[in-house]
Amino acid sequence: MKVQSVNFYSDGGTAQVITDQGEYYVDGQRKNTWTATGSRLIYDKYPNKKGAKKVNEIKDELIEALEKYNETKKDSGISILIQELDQLI
Repeated sequence: MKVQSVNFYSDGGTAQVITDQGEYYVDGQRKNTWTATGSRLIYDKYPNKKGAKKVNEIKDELIEALEKYNETKKDSGISILIQELDQLI
């Protein structure tokens, strides 16, 4: 997987990660018991869209791709996103 771009939404907690394998949305608004910290979930569509599915099983691959992408971007927002994703169960 290779990250092409990362966009942060102004909704207060959603990041769109566009990769060569598709788009993923990392949501920080749905605080619940599905994650270790209760703060991040990965979806295949924008989280409030009908039919959005959790795809947390790609977590490790997404983290690795974001780390490679951030080597050139050096974006603190992406660094925080990686740290929070790393805390998912």
